[in-house]
Amino acid sequence: MEARPIQPMDPGPRKFCPAPPGVPLVLHAADKTAHPHAPTLQIICGHRAEILQMRRDCVTKQAKDPLMKASLKKIPPTCTNLFNAEKFTAAVEKAGGVRKCFWPLKKAKIDHLLWKERTTLRELQSLVGLLNFASFTVPKGRLNFRALLSLLNKILMSDHRILHNLPHAAIENLIWWRQNYQQSSAIHMPPPLHFLTTDASDIAWGARLDNLSLSGLWSEAEKDLHCNQKEMIAILRVLEDHCQLLRHKTVLIQSDNKSVVA
Repeated sequence: MEARPIQPMDPGPRKFCPAPPGVPLVLHAADKTAHPHAPTLQIICGHRAEILQMRRDCVTKQAKDPLMKASLKKIPPTCTNLFNAEKFTAAVEKAGGVRKCFWPLKKAKIDHLLWKERTTLRELQSLVGLLNFASFTVPKGRLNFRALLSLLNKILMSDHRILHNLPHAAIENLIWWRQNYQQSSAIHMPPPLHFLTTDASDIAWGARLDNLSLSGLWSEAEKDLHCNQKEMIAILRVLEDHCQLLRHKTVLIQSDNKSVVA
């Protein structure tokens, strides 16, 4: 049998991945110099664009005025935000602020679940979606629906008609939202006024707050802690020791630990 060399496949014409305005595009070049992982990057870029668009739609759907919806859709995303921060803030302020632009959170849904202490899959999906949007403006909102989100992931494959008991942590989340849903904050945080970099080893921790260098040793009990806990404690020490300086200020914290950043 004669062996024949395998001919390379024709990559076809140049294609652009679908992406909303403002999102970098990945070009799949049809030539010999194309990156070997270009098709994979093309797929990833396409999925990323779809996710970004879905999250943008969740925001625009909550706008009361159809003209406001159209205005928000025209605002492009940036590398760090779903919408350009300056243009989004200007559009919302021009329309009268967050409460006049967007539909308020319906506390009746929260009261209903607190009264029943049970929920169906569809009820929970609806509420979690609503809280996820409200978390953009309610201070610490994203920290206070994790138990509900965990419950949703747990029952995601169950029948949508089955009633599930709410665990204690989920009920606490609902109570917190019942008490704090009317709180509001800036949609985009102001530029950081202080910069904090920290690191931790098995023996000690170190930090740099602006131009100030800080460090300390671990106690015998702290030496046995997990590295993630040590990284978090290092940040906590700096914040506690310099709380007067940092009070009501924006701090940018840089860390090489993914758990800390999350």
